[in-house]
Amino acid sequence: MPFIRADRPLCRRLVLAIDGLEKQGKTHFALTAPPPIYMLSFDAGSEGVVQKFQHQKAIHEAEYKVPRPKKGMTETQVIEQMDRVWEQFIEDYETALTEAATVVVDTASEMWELLRLARLGKLLQVKPHHYTQCNQEYRDMIRLAIDGTANLILLHKMKAEWLESNGKANKTGRYERLGFGETGFLAQMNAHSWRDLDGAFHLTLKDSRHNPDLAGADLSGPMLNFDTLLDLVFGENDSSSVTQPNGSSSITSNDVSG
Repeated sequence: MPFIRADRPLCRRLVLAIDGLEKQGKTHFALTAPPPIYMLSFDAGSEGVVQKFQHQKAIHEAEYKVPRPKKGMTETQVIEQMDRVWEQFIEDYETALTEAATVVVDTASEMWELLRLARLGKLLQVKPHHYTQCNQEYRDMIRLAIDGTANLILLHKMKAEWLESNGKANKTGRYERLGFGETGFLAQMNAHSWRDLDGAFHLTLKDSRHNPDLAGADLSGPMLNFDTLLDLVFGENDSSSVTQPNGSSSITSNDVSG
């Protein structure tokens, strides 16, 4: 295949991965993004947060009830059960990327768990080479968003970090993202949502593919909204130089939770 000179317009949208502990403002920040918002939810944590925005902007929700594998089920039975949920999720996800200005997955931690159950039938005692199909499917999902024009916001739970020393595992007191291990490489930006001792919410930017100088930047108060983040990444909105996602400007709220 011959080389073609690069001439693609810059798309003013982000593939953003946010991690944080519970009730640290992840969902609220995601809902400050441009509408229409399509929210694919595995987590009941959006209740009480969506209501703050639903009369100001178009938010469409799809909820997935992932059944717990019953005792005595074979791996094949688990795979069949979980695959039905996964196939519906994928169909909805692909639709959302074509119709929405912003797609929110709440949470991508549970999405990754569902994919593993749908392909492997279990989460434990799985050899690394068995993850090949799961890994590729997940990569393809993120790349599909990168090839499109909608924002994709992946919300993640966190888990305690453990380190092994002298044959014994101990908690370090730190936390790490719960989810697909390559998310940090695939996302265009990674961020951490947290709340300080005074109750103020923050979004700390870990890295940015578009603007590496943003690493370590902290958004809080009036700055804590998606439009501000886009301006930091791409500069002031100039429709002549960037491609816009389908949707209008977002509406923000300083009453943060979720």
